Amino acid sequence: MPRKCVEALREHRVRQAEDRLAAGPLWQDHGLVFASAVGTPMDDHNVRRMFRAITEEAGLGTRWVPREMRHTFVSLLSARVYR
Repeated sequence: MPRKCVEALREHRVRQAEDRLAAGPLWQDHGLVFASAVGTPMDDHNVRRMFRAITEEAGLGTRWVPREMRHTFVSLLSARVYR
């Protein structure tokens, strides 16, 4: 696994430990790498809510949805290949 991925996962583990402490007795440990703020499996509502927060913080607004990343990625990849 690339070093950058390992570093990102280690940072994520620290944030998840902080979430676990903040959730206190509400935390439900399912052994997940990516979980909700209380340790439960992510559902589509969790993902969209988190994605909207990220796009808003990036100055892109809140109208994007995760499936649009697929189209954006393919467009960027295609543009790079044909240069």
